[in-house]
Amino acid sequence: MERPNGSTTHFDDPLVRETIAPDLIRQRAQRYQDSKAERDRQGRQGGPAGGGQTNTGPGGGARVFDAINTRKLHAAGVREVLGSDTAGDGNRWIGMMTLLEFDNMVAAGLTPMETIIAATRDSAKVLKLDQLGMVSTGKSADFIVLDANPLDNISNVRKISKVYLRGHEVDRAGLRAKWQARWSKSTQ
Repeated sequence: MERPNGSTTHFDDPLVRETIAPDLIRQRAQRYQDSKAERDRQGRQGGPAGGGQTNTGPGGGARVFDAINTRKLHAAGVREVLGSDTAGDGNRWIGMMTLLEFDNMVAAGLTPMETIIAATRDSAKVLKLDQLGMVSTGKSADFIVLDANPLDNISNVRKISKVYLRGHEVDRAGLRAKWQARWSKSTQ
């Protein structure tokens, strides 16, 4: 999955459909289409994942620019971490941008393992979150169990079988049922 840049294909992602209200998905898809139409009218590519406008530079779009910079930093030995500016931003869904960044980092030349390390261990180190980032004795047991190996294909990070927080399995089916009940009430 590429950074959307106006494409609505990522809205079909099962993880999105499981965790985001259908009305919000439709609204976001429309905003992406509107944003893409505006960029097409102005002859520009790219744009931030939130669907807004950006100065993308000549001929390449924001995604190409990001990939070039990521490759240069990686080649120079800079420790890269994965983070997100989605918290509190109503234009972005918490978690979705992180999944897109997994894809973007691999597309920029990092291996899937380097990307996973950047997202977990190294991000926790940079933020001084000593109890997070790795599964080991003395750390909080926060992790996911996947149905497919992300080292084979980084998009497999979306194939979540189970989620554990502080060593306890999260009742995903129960959460999904609560969300769907809330979504159906909001459309009545």
